[in-house]
Amino acid sequence: MDFHQSARRLNILDLPEEILFAIFGILDCPDDPEAPWPGSPYWMRHDIGRLKTMQALRLVCRRFCRHASHLLVPELRVSISPESLYRVDQLTRNPQIAAGVRSLLVSLAYRPAEVADTPSRYKELQKEALQNRIRSLSEVEDDAFLEAFNQGSESGDSLEVDKAERSNLSKAFARFTEISRAWSGWEEKERHDEFQNLLSQSYQEYLRKHKEQKQLLGSGSFVAALAESVSRVPSLSTLALVDNPEMDPGLLGFRANLPLLADYSPEALRQWLTSAHTWYTIENTLGDIPPEQPFDIFTVELLWQLPMALHAVGVHITHFSALLPKMSNFAKLCPQTHQYGNRDPSSTDWSTLAAAFQSLRSSHISTRWDPSIDLPSSKHMSPQNQAYRNGYLSAVLSSPALEDVKVNFKGLTFMVRHQMFIPAGSVFSTTCFPRIRRLSLDGIAFTEEELLRFFDGIGHRIETVHLHRIGVSNGGGWTRPLNILRDKVSGRETSMSIWSA
Repeated sequence: MDFHQSARRLNILDLPEEILFAIFGILDCPDDPEAPWPGSPYWMRHDIGRLKTMQALRLVCRRFCRHASHLLVPELRVSISPESLYRVDQLTRNPQIAAGVRSLLVSLAYRPAEVADTPSRYKELQKEALQNRIRSLSEVEDDAFLEAFNQGSESGDSLEVDKAERSNLSKAFARFTEISRAWSGWEEKERHDEFQNLLSQSYQEYLRKHKEQKQLLGSGSFVAALAESVSRVPSLSTLALVDNPEMDPGLLGFRANLPLLADYSPEALRQWLTSAHTWYTIENTLGDIPPEQPFDIFTVELLWQLPMALHAVGVHITHFSALLPKMSNFAKLCPQTHQYGNRDPSSTDWSTLAAAFQSLRSSHISTRWDPSIDLPSSKHMSPQNQAYRNGYLSAVLSSPALEDVKVNFKGLTFMVRHQMFIPAGSVFSTTCFPRIRRLSLDGIAFTEEELLRFFDGIGHRIETVHLHRIGVSNGGGWTRPLNILRDKVSGRETSMSIWSA
């Protein structure tokens, strides 16, 4: 018999284990600084194709399942709930899946006591949210019509498809308007009772979930349980703390769930009505509460509790992203060194928090921006609040290995005859960045001397500098600081944009 006829044809399963592992490794998450930041909707779109590939590969055979499993869950998404903690615990107990986790994304969304304990405030909050949804649907409907019109000029098929989408938008608009009218007492009795019952049931569920969150945060069990689970993840590098209740398109997303919106699913609406709120919503809704009765956003403390807890179990974070509060609860940025008593930023030992960030290579710190909200300076520009914010920022930026720094305080700028910026120049002037490559700052005030020291502490590896809305106070100027910065980048191709106030 001819040897070539009897020889079995080799296939991919005959490859050695190390070669198969290398092939599957090509599909792993790239360490690409230009890729969308974990947690953003753009990151989900960026990564959805890779995820579907992983899911398909695992179904091929047992060997493929073994080699692809560690690529299945590159990011753990956690909200403050027992169910979320349980899912993370179960996932990290699987060594193959835990081996591929690179990022931990934690939602800081919360259900405040001021809403949970007051049914009337809860109703007004949800009615306002529903009316905002109606306005948004109206805007999306107009955009969909314009988009369909423009596409229809090139393709008749596009216009027909968008007619169906426009119909769903119109139905959703009518349905949400009907619910809003019922909550205002303007709807006929039968529909009024149906929607009022839905509101009442949702409130009871909201109150229950608030108590769960309060217990998890107040007892410290959320941080402890999450740190224990993450200690089983050998390659975790990214921690992102985001102000997002769902961390996905959501049950009531516009285009992805138009049939659901039009058909009106009570269960979907109930889940939306019981979901946690962003800090932005809480601060804007509860901003009318007198200063002597401040409201608490307990999740602000996670900004220092989680990094310190992860560091304590041996997790070394190299990429960190966090959103800071905008108008209140600044004291909660300050680590508590004792259980009771006032937090004094001047006497706080920030070194333990700084130690948790010593491995950072990239750090992104920001505040939410809304041009329609006027910030009164008395709420966030007092010397003590500045000390809380600057102390936290100093700890986050203390790593000598930082290569990528982005600090966006645009959301904290305000107008008093002229634009005012956050006086955080002292943080940057006392910090050295010997390895930095990419730098982006927005909404920060420096003195000229602070700028001089800051630019002098930047290493010669800098490639990108974006300085937007940077104020130079006390009559200072840019000439001398820019001369130092030019020396740092001379002879190399760099990207630089500076927009001074």
